[in-house]
Amino acid sequence: MSIISLVIAVAYLLLVLVGAVGALSLLVWLFGDRPGGVETQGVNVRNVRNSKLAEEDTASTEIVLPEDRAA
Repeated sequence: MSIISLVIAVAYLLLVLVGAVGALSLLVWLFGDRPGGVETQGVNVRNVRNSKLAEEDTASTEIVLPEDRAA
């Protein structure tokens, strides 16, 4: 193997490695867990949902399950 083809192979492997690390970093940034729930535009979605549930009277709330349409 000549020196030029060896340099091209190493450069290609470095390019693949940098691309893989970049793709994994993007996935972690997009789907990374945040403590305390998902934040959307500065609003903590879990806290909003819990506060709405706390406002309702839970004793009179019935759970309505959707009907099975496949049957």
